[in-house]
Amino acid sequence: MNTPNDSRINVVFAPASSAREGDAILSNHDIVPPPGVVVIVVQAAPGRAAHVAGCACCARPAVSGLLTAAFVAQARAGRPPFRRLVVDAGEETAAALRGALESDAFVAGRYVAR
Repeated sequence: MNTPNDSRINVVFAPASSAREGDAILSNHDIVPPPGVVVIVVQAAPGRAAHVAGCACCARPAVSGLLTAAFVAQARAGRPPFRRLVVDAGEETAAALRGALESDAFVAGRYVAR
């Protein structure tokens, strides 16, 4: 749980319809966002080439990379800033996100589940 001084982005698992202006939505299906809402799309990964066992791109879950990219884009002002991430995705994506929040230092330092 975050504290009043916690600057992490709040993550909520809810329907996209609960998003409001200034939020971002992470979704693995087509949605029409309300005005002022950023959409982060999760897509199925295409087949991967053979990599060395345990390489960084394979050992780190794809959702971690996605959340990292979203945060960096926000920090570089490439996207409107958002303080809340509404996750409207299947259970597999939600489980991967929960895992990233628990085990990925970069993600856990910037996002917090509510």
